[in-house]
Amino acid sequence: MESKDKREGWLRKLKVGDEVATISHFRGYSINRIAKITPTGRITVGNITFDYNGSERNTGTYSISDSLREVTQEIRDAIRKYQLIYKLKKVNWNTIQLETLETLIKLIK
Repeated sequence: MESKDKREGWLRKLKVGDEVATISHFRGYSINRIAKITPTGRITVGNITFDYNGSERNTGTYSISDSLREVTQEIRDAIRKYQLIYKLKKVNWNTIQLETLETLIKLIK
């Protein structure tokens, strides 16, 4: 019997529990595990269902919808960079000693 699964390439190899990256126009990258794959190849990650081609289903506009990406070191690095920038933005720089600030400036020059 012929498979109804329409997924191709790296998407075809995915199984429930595998890690995938999602890219969102609004939230950037995140890495999550696959919760479900239907017989036709629809993939559920969290509360979002993706079509067999990795595009989010039922958004009404695919130009700003989430999509699936294969997890790469580049994506992991992008997520880590965002996390570090977020932490730096939350620092109350007025509480940091002058010497520490001078050392930080030397490091980032």
